[in-house]
Amino acid sequence: MKRTMSPGRAPFKVYLHQSAVTCALPPVTHGVNMSTRLEQLFDGYPPILSARELAEILGLNNKTVYEYLQNGDLPAYHIGSKWIIVRDEVLEHIRSTSNTPGESAPPGPRVVAKHDVESVQ
Repeated sequence: MKRTMSPGRAPFKVYLHQSAVTCALPPVTHGVNMSTRLEQLFDGYPPILSARELAEILGLNNKTVYEYLQNGDLPAYHIGSKWIIVRDEVLEHIRSTSNTPGESAPPGPRVVAKHDVESVQ
């Protein structure tokens, strides 16, 4: 199944390396945050995705998607020989690994100087 892009949408690429996802999207336009742009990648897809659909969204081949699913790098449920891939869980997982400040990613470690620690004690 090949998707055609909507008029006015620029092409994008998604790179997934060990549970870190980086999206190479068109330049940011004013009023559109990265979360909204990420959601646009998943627009038009059903709530439950096939591995093929997920590969298409992420710009990966099917084999790579299955490897990520089996390794637990992408959230999914394995029942028998089938994978249940919940679109919103994948979207949230990608969002939570964002390296962009102000997005949903948890803040990095806080660096505290030694004199700060002594003044707190």
